[in-house]
Amino acid sequence: MEEKLCEIRIKESVDYTGKLNNHEDYLKMLKVLEKKCEFIGITDDHEIVDEFRKDIIGSEKSYDIWGIWTSYERIIYYIKASESLFEYLKKYETFSKYITGKIRIIFNRKETGDYVDLTNFGTSDIAFYDKEQNVLLRTNTHEGFVYARKDIDQDFNNRCNRNYKTKI
Repeated sequence: MEEKLCEIRIKESVDYTGKLNNHEDYLKMLKVLEKKCEFIGITDDHEIVDEFRKDIIGSEKSYDIWGIWTSYERIIYYIKASESLFEYLKKYETFSKYITGKIRIIFNRKETGDYVDLTNFGTSDIAFYDKEQNVLLRTNTHEGFVYARKDIDQDFNNRCNRNYKTKI
């Protein structure tokens, strides 16, 4: 396995922040990823690591997780993709929910703005890799960021019969 897989960037990325906020779109994205995914990378000791410990093909420590610098060193586990892994992933609602322009109460005062609702992924980031060890899709869950490779975006839009305005 190539060193520092967590430092690999998506060459032509499409911003999916806030676009996979629901379970239906998340499942459609998983279907697209499953066809091209060779393995995943997931940070920290998430329950996926425990469930698929026998399928771990490597791990590494880094402060740089797919282009996001962290204040502490994190462990990334690489797990071989399988039908059972993708079935397991389907039980999650989505990666995270990026909410824009909503009013909420923080410390007894109203604030309007963007925020993130965490899901079962918690703060564990996840990335999907193809057989050439290129990133197909990666997340930064606690910030709500999701980025997909351009061909993944095209496949997703074809599956959904819609076209998000994409940023490259």
